[in-house]
Amino acid sequence: MSPDAYVPDRQIDSAYMGVEPAIDDPRDLVVDQNNNIYIADAANNRIVVLDRYFKLKFYINEFVNSNGVPDSLKNPSGVFVTEGKIYVADTDNNRILVLDENYRYVTQISEITA
Repeated sequence: MSPDAYVPDRQIDSAYMGVEPAIDDPRDLVVDQNNNIYIADAANNRIVVLDRYFKLKFYINEFVNSNGVPDSLKNPSGVFVTEGKIYVADTDNNRILVLDENYRYVTQISEITA
């Protein structure tokens, strides 16, 4: 017998977070310097942004691209946040999307062919 290394104190699910529809197929999670939590929700084509208390702030799922046209995510599988930039691996659109700290489109990195 040995003591538990740690004991969870609660379970946090989509209902607790206030996320509708529920997160389905989460692929990645990152926390920024302000303790905002970003979850790549692949099946729902969005990035879920939570505050430090695991409550919904908003979704990143649509944006206006460089042509001024509404655009959206398709099966995002990764998210990375650095000071001033958010990078999203937008899998089915074959690109890495770059957004600024206000969640506006900056640029994209598309597949490079030789």
